[in-house]
Amino acid sequence: MNFTLGIIIAVGSLVAFSLVMISMDPGYLATPPASSSKIAESIPVPEVIPEVVPEVTSEVVPEVTSEMIPEVTPEMIPEVTSEVTPEVASEVTPEIIASVVKVSIPQNSSSPGCETTNECYLPYQIQINAGDTLVWINNDVAAHTVTSGNPSEANDIFNSEMLMPNKTFEYTFTNSGEYDYYCMVHPWMIGKVSVN
Repeated sequence: MNFTLGIIIAVGSLVAFSLVMISMDPGYLATPPASSSKIAESIPVPEVIPEVVPEVTSEVVPEVTSEMIPEVTPEMIPEVTSEVTPEVASEVTPEIIASVVKVSIPQNSSSPGCETTNECYLPYQIQINAGDTLVWINNDVAAHTVTSGNPSEANDIFNSEMLMPNKTFEYTFTNSGEYDYYCMVHPWMIGKVSVN
């Protein structure tokens, strides 16, 4: 957009300049420009002073030979060892980077039918790492829950309580394992989390 606007402004400026020149001198377009030789005659040429101009010589840069390179002795090269000192090794600790992963509770999941295509929670099954946080977002018009376990056997690991439309619930998984979850209000809604 800015590039196009710049082109329009530049062309408009050239047209305006041309119109101003024509209005000042209507014969401007009909009169040929002055010849280049007349212009060249009117430009003063500076006088060249011989002392200022450097003399050009054909001197060749000398070739680099092995005699010009200093000899490297074994004493000049530091000794390299592959040993790691215990102090350095004990200071190195692995860094675990946790991430946040989102799961949607889609529209119309409060009506039966989403369970036939496993689309009551999107994605239906998700794989994460220990330490990751899962965030469920209720994109439906109805209230839902995110409750660990299954409709026949809840286990109270996590429970969102009533999750109203456009609200979120998050849970950080610290232990590896398989976690089923469901909606207490709409028990056909089920999902799975695999934690590495």
